[in-house]
Amino acid sequence: MGVYINIGNVGFQSVRNGEYVDKSGLISIVNGTLFTERRFSCVSRSRRFGKSVAAKMLNAYYDQSCDSRHLFADLEIASDPTFEKHLNKYPVIFLDLTNFTTRFKDDTIIEHVQKELKDDIHEAYPDIPIKADDDLMAYLIRITDATHQPFIFIIDEWDAICREFKSGTHAMDEYVSWLRRMFKGSNSPQVFAGVYMTGILPIKKYKTELALNNFIEYSMVEPRRMASYFGFTKDEVKALAEKHRMDFDELEKWYDGYQIGDEQSIFNPNSVMQAVDSGRCRSFWASTGAYDAVAHYIQMNYEGLKDDVVQMLAGESCAIDPTGFQNEQLLQATLRGDEEAVARGVDAAHDENTSILSYNDENSLACVLSIAYYYASNNYIIHRELATGKGFADLVLIPRKNVDSPAIIIELKYDKAVDTAIEQIKRRQYPAKVSQYADNLLLVGITYERDTKLHRCCIERVGGTMLNY
Repeated sequence: MGVYINIGNVGFQSVRNGEYVDKSGLISIVNGTLFTERRFSCVSRSRRFGKSVAAKMLNAYYDQSCDSRHLFADLEIASDPTFEKHLNKYPVIFLDLTNFTTRFKDDTIIEHVQKELKDDIHEAYPDIPIKADDDLMAYLIRITDATHQPFIFIIDEWDAICREFKSGTHAMDEYVSWLRRMFKGSNSPQVFAGVYMTGILPIKKYKTELALNNFIEYSMVEPRRMASYFGFTKDEVKALAEKHRMDFDELEKWYDGYQIGDEQSIFNPNSVMQAVDSGRCRSFWASTGAYDAVAHYIQMNYEGLKDDVVQMLAGESCAIDPTGFQNEQLLQATLRGDEEAVARGVDAAHDENTSILSYNDENSLACVLSIAYYYASNNYIIHRELATGKGFADLVLIPRKNVDSPAIIIELKYDKAVDTAIEQIKRRQYPAKVSQYADNLLLVGITYERDTKLHRCCIERVGGTMLNY
């Protein structure tokens, strides 16, 4: 039994030893993707929605180093036509990336991932030596050439590195290159019968879409045929309530409310299981993460968030568009020097966040811009009215540590020519405060014209070239 390859079925055995709601039908969906163009699957779900349990189940089913028939004999998948065809037929690599992000905090993390996997896989294939210039993919290619047996690769928490290392850092660049090398090369279909990855947020969120655009995404917004496997259905919770003599209506009041794909009523599985185990309903999910992470957004009422929360607590519904990343697009437009796109983005932020009647000075404009550039806080420390040189800059964005992006000074003007904003930045020696970025700095002037009710933007780079975002 290996650490990463052929790890056996102990993980799923532990799941079966406890209360288990049958989600084995997921295996049939994954079986249908094997050896096809759809063999690369990425499943993104919220925390505590059963990602790791599903990964353990798939590992137990495919792993050739064990006999898992008894674990599935009484489950839905046992009657599926594909059950026998793929049961315990493949060498399986199982990688939980949080095992690395908790140990390695620097740019060498991918080196450690590759080395530990290669060493462990070599123990399973001692007759196939690791050559001096082998990366992980080169070694897997030589193994499949020799054995004619492709791998199943399961990655749990694939986005752990993305959450730990920001976009633009060396570690993230190395990770994206590694993903592309593993799953986008001409040899990938030869090496992998199937790849199944789990994470919290979709691929697009982490700007890894180019490296992973051959993956089929199954998200909570677009679950495809996996909707019923993203939590507990109403019938499943009714069965649990009856078994444990609990009030289903009470469980529904606490834990129902997710419409996922065609499933109108999906329950949070972690909360339901804790409720039936303890015999009482509480906010179990809220205790799995820090409230501080979202409290700021609610208190500041960004884009009416607090109003929406109050409305939903009153029993009403709110329509949202989870596919849009408007302020992400605004930052990217700024970094690539697209003045027209920035002006359009600020126009949109103005329309959504303030009344025309109250939008009559640079302070109001600054408030809107703070919201519009909120996405930048992922990679920047944002200062309003920062003392610089001979005055105050309206907005200054300082790159966070290990973020290779330019610093940004934004000067705002109300009903004045946009060029005057850039001139003021230079005249008041604003860049002196960010002197360490003298060769990597963007000067941005934004103005609002009262008559046209439109914004204008002017962007000037100090050192370097505009970025291709």
